[in-house]
Amino acid sequence: RANQKVGISVVGSVLGTAKPDLFYNPDFLNAASTLEVEKFRFDRKMMVENNWTLLSPGMELLIQHRDGKLSASELQQNLEILKKQDIRKEAIENLYQLGLNRQMQVSLSGGTTGHTYYISTGYDNNRSHIRNNDYSRLTLSMNDSYQPSKWLDLYASVNYSQDGTSNNGLGISDIVPMEGYSSQFPYPYLRLRDENGSA
Repeated sequence: RANQKVGISVVGSVLGTAKPDLFYNPDFLNAASTLEVEKFRFDRKMMVENNWTLLSPGMELLIQHRDGKLSASELQQNLEILKKQDIRKEAIENLYQLGLNRQMQVSLSGGTTGHTYYISTGYDNNRSHIRNNDYSRLTLSMNDSYQPSKWLDLYASVNYSQDGTSNNGLGISDIVPMEGYSSQFPYPYLRLRDENGSA
């Protein structure tokens, strides 16, 4: 507005997004129950066994025992290790984080007789609840109005925007399931890190 004092506005907001509750799913089978189902399917030859179908570690152990590569005690020892593992715990620790959506906007406006201007800049920095997934955007807007006479109005406007997206993270549903499992979860005793903490 003409003859307006310089005005400055600063607006910011932060919104958090919690990690998903992977333990809420009532259809989830724990490792011990899953291994029992695998043993049932294995005994009745209800699984696909070839050179190109991925099988779970439980199935692989049963095959190794059948083929004489593992003793009964070695099989049981390995199965007990698998029973104690839970993909949901590892996924929450390694795949997810607190999501944060941060926004900031600063604007400057004013005017004199026959002249008004408005300048604003904004910055968004959004961090997904999935690790290594984020989005950022920078915007700049400048509007200028000049009235050299009552019969002539001149306007100028400049707008600039730059954004960046990173989608390098994985959620639990992005992990390729083995034969016989739903797309929502791979086998429940999947390890995301080994005993040394390596992925």
